[in-house]
Amino acid sequence: MLAGARRGPRCQCPPEAKLSRILEGLFERRYQPALVAQLERATGLSFVRLFKAADSTPLLVGCGADWRACSVPLASYLETLRAGGEPDRRYLVFFLQFRALEALRRRTRHQPDGIVAPWYRAPLELAADRRTGRSQHDTLLDLRSVGAGPVCYAVPRIVEPDALYAPARADDLLLVPVERVVADLGVPALVLQGSHAEPRWSWSPFPAPRLTPASWANQRTRSGPELLALIERAARVTSDQPDLFEDARALPPSLTIIELSEQSHADTPL
Repeated sequence: MLAGARRGPRCQCPPEAKLSRILEGLFERRYQPALVAQLERATGLSFVRLFKAADSTPLLVGCGADWRACSVPLASYLETLRAGGEPDRRYLVFFLQFRALEALRRRTRHQPDGIVAPWYRAPLELAADRRTGRSQHDTLLDLRSVGAGPVCYAVPRIVEPDALYAPARADDLLLVPVERVVADLGVPALVLQGSHAEPRWSWSPFPAPRLTPASWANQRTRSGPELLALIERAARVTSDQPDLFEDARALPPSLTIIELSEQSHADTPL
């Protein structure tokens, strides 16, 4: 296990915060196929498996090309990467934090300048985690040093329940690279004047730079040892003693690992 990391569940937070994380996880799972399709087009490779760090068990959990659930102990996965990775596999790793929009129908006390009701916002999580001492937003800022490509918020343009019945499209996601919070007397957030408007940070009058799904997917694939090095760097963000670990709960929740292959889905072993 990573030295200094507790073995308890990652989320030691009030019930409303846990519900928020469950909602973010549901959004992430909804859009994973659309994002994977973007990555397949960008790389010319076939999707094999997707993994996330489990929240309450020492496993990587995810799904295969058929989108059925799968899991693997992190320790054995790291051993495979250390040995060079699976034959004919290439890897992608990125940090994507989903946040949900909330609708504000009336004027609020700290409403950003230039915004009128009704409007929408995706608040940033700035409360410190009891285990790491860092907030979700600060952790994302630190993860930029890992070198795994842009670290982004992913905000679905979903403001009504009916939208959940429409097919999930990557173009419906706002992919906004994280930025440091500037002095803000209100609720630091990504804000939109309308559900189809361009996002902006609550502390700035200008649109926030964002990536199209196609530009976000233009990422470099990695070998097994390269992926291992990136995972180790990510561990340094969540622990002051970044020894190699066996507990996936020590990894940041925003981390996603994608396995790709030059083989077709039908010929690729899981």
